[in-house]
Amino acid sequence: VTLNYYINNFNFKEGFHCEGGIVSALFALFCWDLLFFDIENVFYNNYQYGPLDLYSKEFLTNRKDQLADHFNHIRELSEDGLSDIVAQTWELNYGTGCDGLNWELFADVQQCQRCVACITPPKLAALLEEYVSDVRGRRSGVPDLSIWNYDTRKFVMVEVKGPGDSLSNKQKVWLSRLDRIGIKAELCLVKAISSKKLR
Repeated sequence: VTLNYYINNFNFKEGFHCEGGIVSALFALFCWDLLFFDIENVFYNNYQYGPLDLYSKEFLTNRKDQLADHFNHIRELSEDGLSDIVAQTWELNYGTGCDGLNWELFADVQQCQRCVACITPPKLAALLEEYVSDVRGRRSGVPDLSIWNYDTRKFVMVEVKGPGDSLSNKQKVWLSRLDRIGIKAELCLVKAISSKKLR
């Protein structure tokens, strides 16, 4: 209901309900090589979907310099540069099991490319930095909807609350983080207009 409302009334073209799925997916797509970087004692077989330290503080500690350099590189990319990384990761790894990445989240690689173009390189780098600072803790609280319009380069994340519902502390923190990063985030309150209909 909310997704259609934004598309029909606010000139958005694409989007989905995914909560933290979009952040973890973008992290995997843009940091694939670092995610699967062969560090001692984090990979014991070829069937792991990610390193054993992914949900611990050691994930960042063990790759701090490499991640910092990579995020600085992303900040300096052009829109085409973002698109190239998505295309390369998609082509080389599509279908490979990866923790946090649902390959069916985006309809196709082109939809993902349109999405990241609307986020922009500096904001994407900041978003990924925020996520990797505490992968376990940052996976919850992300707004429900991610919506964008490639033609206007508009991107917004929307937290949806129904009648009687309220923001959790983690959701409040994420809305604050997104505001600091510069990614537009909104709270959409859905009201009941009858016993069977919402608006």
